[in-house]
Amino acid sequence: MKLEKTDFSIYEVVREGGASIPYFNEGRMYPVVIVDFRDNMAIPELFEYHNQIKSGDALFQWSLPLKITGNYKEVYLRISFKQPIKIKFGLSFKLDHFAIPIDGIIQSRGLVIQSGMKNDMILIEEGNKNIIVEIPELDFDKKWNNIYIKNLTTRFRKLDKLSKKKAQQKAIAKIKETREIWNVKK
Repeated sequence: MKLEKTDFSIYEVVREGGASIPYFNEGRMYPVVIVDFRDNMAIPELFEYHNQIKSGDALFQWSLPLKITGNYKEVYLRISFKQPIKIKFGLSFKLDHFAIPIDGIIQSRGLVIQSGMKNDMILIEEGNKNIIVEIPELDFDKKWNNIYIKNLTTRFRKLDKLSKKKAQQKAIAKIKETREIWNVKK
């Protein structure tokens, strides 16, 4: 399903982590992202309503910025809530810092969004400033795999001074290792 083009605010993810939520999806591990929503009071209102009714209706769409050369530097996740209140916003993930949680979202098909600032702790508790969202398969997996491998390969080539072949092997091994985390159920 395609989302219509409209203006919406994009918020940068400032911190990430993971959490296993015993009462949700058999305790599967989900990425948690902290986003500073202080300039939009409708989003904390959405969290409050969402936590009261325990369900909502939303559309999601992955997108990429236009690029001329080189690797992508960020990935966006657009979220359009239809209920409990209507609101649209986007999350911006810088690939240098947040590639693992992007992959976690795609692998686990879910995400916990917490309102806060960079130094805040991740707290998954009843009534806290967070929501759990399930994100369906959005026909982005194959494209993401290519971006992720290319991004990690480039990083390992620069940081570890590896050949392209060895850097790609290391990237594939790292991806396999992190995906085991997202696929564990407690």
